[in-house]
Amino acid sequence: MPLPLRTSRLLLRAPLLSDVDAFLAIYADHETLRHIGTHARWTGDLVRRRNEQGIRVLEDRGYTVYTVERRSDEAIIGQCGLWPADDGTPELACVLSREVWGRGYGLEAIRAVVRHACGELGLARMTVRFEVANTAMAKLWENHPELGFTFSQEYVCERSGQRMRQYTRLLDLKRS
Repeated sequence: MPLPLRTSRLLLRAPLLSDVDAFLAIYADHETLRHIGTHARWTGDLVRRRNEQGIRVLEDRGYTVYTVERRSDEAIIGQCGLWPADDGTPELACVLSREVWGRGYGLEAIRAVVRHACGELGLARMTVRFEVANTAMAKLWENHPELGFTFSQEYVCERSGQRMRQYTRLLDLKRS
């Protein structure tokens, strides 16, 4: 499944410099950021730098945290994809605008990213981390074993002091 990734309702595409304003609106919402492990304040400069890094990561590694558009109106509703963790392991990340929570867009985007990772990218391993307090994410990963992730550890994030849960997927190309 080459880029862009398409689902019935979403388009996941490479980030563009012009996406920054839409990302700023999403990252300006305190509730959206409540369970982001860093608890960083996402300034315009930080969003621009992360977006530029995302473009470079795609060029260097063949994956990134993609821009998520709703196909019905081409609105940017978030980001979902893979980012190299500190140890180099691809880490799945998904942040959507609070306006679209509860509609299944997150699961739909995650499924597309997992299919892409297993198929075209042929990655051997990936992880996902989230705050223990983020009960919606816990339910997603626990209620969807078909995604192939299993619980691997719980720990305290050094940057935020928050308890984190990590799930790992050793990619099995036959299951996806």
